[in-house]
Amino acid sequence: MDRRTFVRTGGLSAIALASGACRIRNRAMRTTLLIAGSKTVLPLVAALTEAFAKERPNIDIVAEGGGSTPGLVAVTRGAVDLGMMVRDLQGNEGDDLEIRTVLIAKDAMGIVVHPSNSVSDLKPEIIRGIFEGRITRWEEVAGAGKGPINLASRKAKAAGLKGFEDLVLTGKEVHRSATRYGSPDELRRAVSTDPAAIGFLALNDFQPTVKAVKVSGVAMSREAILIDRFPYSRPFFLAMNGQPRAAVKEFVDFCTSVTGQEIVSSRDLVRVY
Repeated sequence: MDRRTFVRTGGLSAIALASGACRIRNRAMRTTLLIAGSKTVLPLVAALTEAFAKERPNIDIVAEGGGSTPGLVAVTRGAVDLGMMVRDLQGNEGDDLEIRTVLIAKDAMGIVVHPSNSVSDLKPEIIRGIFEGRITRWEEVAGAGKGPINLASRKAKAAGLKGFEDLVLTGKEVHRSATRYGSPDELRRAVSTDPAAIGFLALNDFQPTVKAVKVSGVAMSREAILIDRFPYSRPFFLAMNGQPRAAVKEFVDFCTSVTGQEIVSSRDLVRVY
């Protein structure tokens, strides 16, 4: 990682100290950009920050997790330049200020089975039951065959696993009986060779070797994700207050640029531009 890029995962209270640390380590810098908010968005922002620093080494960036709402509060109070959020503004948030959000990516996870599996559409409660270990045999699923269900999941700490558990299981963990795979490619190969398997993949990892299952009648596609029809998706926003200063605008523009969106895709996320 470039030495001018510092990504911290602690609370928002440390960000002022982090800013001071930047000044000590790089006396030649001309400006510092402070970002705080959602820990879910943080890994993407870290990757974007690293690439941005190579183009603009005169801009030091400090990014911290802490939650969407704390990030928005920090932006509102002027404590940080940008807030990371996994939701848009709600109710009267920002009504008395010039708060606006910029969509930089979307996160989404789809369900996949072996091509020979007769299941083509599942309701969210059935999917949760399967991956939480409450439904263990295919005959318990309408329209399916017989035999045990073989769960295919990602290894602990994989970004894809965290996204799946947040989006699909509302924060609960995949059942311990699942076989864990180190990469999306390994998981896809496992499902493609096991008629009893069920797993999950990001949109970019879908291939014809596995069968994508609809969720409540909606197929996973970029179009369905972008218009919020697919249920297992969420937005990644950057929030700002008022007219951004030059460094902030440059970074946001980078996030939405071709290069920035390529980084989005490389993180198993859905590009939005």
